[in-house]
Amino acid sequence: MNNINMKPLSYFFILCALILVLPITAQAQKSQRAATSEQVALAFYRMGNAVPNWENWIKSTAPYNLTPWAHREKIFKQEQLRLQNAYAKFNPERHFLIVHTKVMMQPNKKIDEDGKESYHLPIKFKSAPEAEFFPYDFLTDRIIIVPYKLKGIMNDEIEKNEYDFLIKNNASGKEFTMVAQLRADEANIEKPLVINKVNNWALYTDIVSMSIWNNDGILLWEHSAPWYVSKTKRDINQLYIKRTIETRPPRVLKLPDSLGSLKD
Repeated sequence: MNNINMKPLSYFFILCALILVLPITAQAQKSQRAATSEQVALAFYRMGNAVPNWENWIKSTAPYNLTPWAHREKIFKQEQLRLQNAYAKFNPERHFLIVHTKVMMQPNKKIDEDGKESYHLPIKFKSAPEAEFFPYDFLTDRIIIVPYKLKGIMNDEIEKNEYDFLIKNNASGKEFTMVAQLRADEANIEKPLVINKVNNWALYTDIVSMSIWNNDGILLWEHSAPWYVSKTKRDINQLYIKRTIETRPPRVLKLPDSLGSLKD
C-alpha cells in the first residue's frame, strides 16, 4: 500500500470520526477496549498478506519520535520486535476488532392489514446516520473497516419482549453506546476505494456481535452471529459452548516469506 497524501476531510468524514475511542460503561469496558488505528492497520496488512515498511512506521509514530536521540536506536529495536510479533501472531478468529460508537434507536410497532403486530428497531449512528463503514487514519493512510451486512442489522426486526424492554427503559430517541466486535475477513490491498475524493483502503469484516448499552451499564440490545456466544449470554445461561463456525472453517494465515528488514 502506498502512502497517501490526505486531502481535507469532508463533513461526512468528520462525522464518521465518531468511532474514535469513547468511554464505555460497566462490564463492557472491562473486556472490550476499542481497537486503535495501529491495531486496525496491522490487521489490514496481515489480511492482505503484505508486510509494512516497519522503518517508516516506527520512525513516524510514538514512542520513537518522542524519544531523545541518544535512546532512539534501543526504542527502534524494541518497537520493531513488538510490531513484527503482533503482525505474526494476529489471528482473525481470536483477535476481534472492537469499535465503540454512539447510536440512537427508534423502536416501533407496526400493524398490518390483518391486525398482525411486528416490532422493529432502526438504529442510526448519532453523527453519521447513513455511514456503512468505520474510518481510521494511520500515518498518511485512511483505512476503513467495512462490516458485511451492517445495513440489515441496523434495521433489525425484534420480538415483542425486546420492544417492551426498550420502551420500559426509555430507549427511543436517546444517545447510547454501541460496542461492535468485528472479525477481519479480507483486505483490499491492491486498490483503494475513492469516497468523496479520498482514497480509502478497505478492510472487510464479519460482524461477530453488536451490543447497545445505556449509561448505567444496562444491556439494551444485542445481536450476535449464529456461531458466537457472548460473555453476557454465557453468564445468563451458565453455559460454556464450544464455538462452531457455520459460515466457513477457521482461517489459518500463512506468513509472508519475510517480515521485512530495517532497510525495506
